[in-house]
Amino acid sequence: MHATAMEELYEHMNDLRGNTSKREFSTNYLGASANYMTSMKNMGRDASAKAIAHLITVLETEIAACEMIHAQYSNSRTQLRLEKTQQLHALAQQKLRQMF
Repeated sequence: MHATAMEELYEHMNDLRGNTSKREFSTNYLGASANYMTSMKNMGRDASAKAIAHLITVLETEIAACEMIHAQYSNSRTQLRLEKTQQLHALAQQKLRQMF
């Protein structure tokens, strides 16, 4: 079965953050209800453009924070965090463009 954009973004988020729950991803990153991912999956639907756009906005804020942290500490860990956040942001933008 083909993974939805929402599932793919969630998997990439877990690669970046470790153990992000679906509830946390739904509320903090998609700006939706705690059961959003589960509900959409049960209905056979993908995330809405609004939810993906919200994720992009959150990631833009995180990128800015990562850039400031990396500028101050400049080590491999801060560089990796910045790069992974940028990659997730690029993927989210790509998924949003594919919706239209």
